[in-house]
Amino acid sequence: DIDGFTPLHWACRNGREEIVKLLLSTGKVDINARDDLGNTPFHLAIQGRHEEMAKLLLSTGKVDINARNEHGTTALCKA
Repeated sequence: DIDGFTPLHWACRNGREEIVKLLLSTGKVDINARDDLGNTPFHLAIQGRHEEMAKLLLSTGKVDINARNEHGTTALCKA
C-alpha cells in the first residue's frame, strides 16, 4: 500500500493471528519485508503488544530479530 505495508504487515499490526497463519502457510510471504519506515511485520507485532503473534512469527525460524528500522531500532528495543 502507500505506506509499504504488505498484507502480513497489516495482519501483524492488527493482531489478526488467523490471517497471519494463513499467509504464512502459503510459503509465499516475505516475513522480513520492510514498510516505508523500515519496519518488519515482527516490529509491528511487538509494537502492538501482540505477544502470541510475535511467537508465531518467531516459530518460523525466519524472522530477522536484528532488523533495524529507519530509526535504528530493532523490534526487541520496543519489547
